[in-house]
Amino acid sequence: MGEGWADVDGGRIWYERAGEGFPVVLVHPGFWDSRIWEPQFEEFPRHHDTIRYDLRGSGRSDPPSGSVSQLHDLARLLEELKIERCAIVGCGSGGRLAIDAALAMPEVVDAIVPVAPGLSGYRWTDPGFEVLLEEVDAAVRSGDVRRAMELELAVWTPLAADDPSTSSHVRSIAMDNAGVLDLRVLVDEPPPAEPRLAEL
Repeated sequence: MGEGWADVDGGRIWYERAGEGFPVVLVHPGFWDSRIWEPQFEEFPRHHDTIRYDLRGSGRSDPPSGSVSQLHDLARLLEELKIERCAIVGCGSGGRLAIDAALAMPEVVDAIVPVAPGLSGYRWTDPGFEVLLEEVDAAVRSGDVRRAMELELAVWTPLAADDPSTSSHVRSIAMDNAGVLDLRVLVDEPPPAEPRLAEL
């Protein structure tokens, strides 16, 4: 138990592990890091072997040095931690990864909890999404990654005035990871999950 780094292709990913019981892996949304799971990481280890980790380029994990597969990184982490069966809880793009992992590794992934997940293979049709991508890309190209993150936060996590403490915490973690928006790497995409959901 405790924290450490798992070796993956081209770098290391940071993880923390606590508790005993059936393993539960927490996968954070793309613009944040494992600190987003602080409340769950206080409670879950009372009942489960609980693992949270920073995706490549986020938090304490190494930035990608070439093409990256978040699915391969997750598989490598589970292998290094000798986890043969587990549940995966993922939020946002972490939920997308949970779905992809369940389809790719059904012998390992026993259950998933995808919270507001993305879905590999799904194409957004909202024209506002294209406008967001253009504005974020323009901010990144101008070197203003904090402005790019502000745009993302305004859409994906409108911060509530009635809970300033949580809002400030969420914003702080996102801003600490604003550099992920400027990572120009090749992403090895898994097979699309959208047409395969019946396999879950």
